[in-house]
Amino acid sequence: GVFIDSAPDEKLFDAVRPNLDSFVTQMVDYFVQEGIKKIGFLGCTDRDINSGKAVMDVREWSFRQSMIYYGLLDESQIYIADQITVDAGYKLGQKIIGEKNCPKALVVASDTLAVGLLQAIHEGGVSVPDEIEVFSINDASVARYVSPPLTSFHIDIPTICETAISLIRDHLESDRRITKTIFINGLAVYRKSTK
Repeated sequence: GVFIDSAPDEKLFDAVRPNLDSFVTQMVDYFVQEGIKKIGFLGCTDRDINSGKAVMDVREWSFRQSMIYYGLLDESQIYIADQITVDAGYKLGQKIIGEKNCPKALVVASDTLAVGLLQAIHEGGVSVPDEIEVFSINDASVARYVSPPLTSFHIDIPTICETAISLIRDHLESDRRITKTIFINGLAVYRKSTK
């Protein structure tokens, strides 16, 4: 079998996934190249598929690793929701803008969280991107229409699906016993939530 966007058991199943680790690394690189040192992360816990227990999401892990690499990791700038919803993004956004040590840029795990975040920032009178920049993942259709339009990594769903079909075809035509996990890269779509 082939899984899309998850890999419950990489020893038994093929998987095709967006390269979230690379997206987050590129987002941090972008902000660092812009000279920003106070970079925060807004994300969500993941769930272990077997136990159901909360575990660190790959986007948070990648953010932490990138910030350690640059010597910029600040635990107080990491904001984690229980689920990816607009409401969760909004509530964490209120918390972020209410703090004295507010980040100058935010790496956001999902456009869904970013929509709520942008609303909270707007209501708090904070200017995006002048006072805080926001970079997200998914490039959902709503990203073009929020205010300001959201800079986001585009996940190419057709390429992911084509790759999954190719893996299924490969299974049918061969006796391959080794599983494959394929990560699909994306493109950053720069809009007005970053400079």
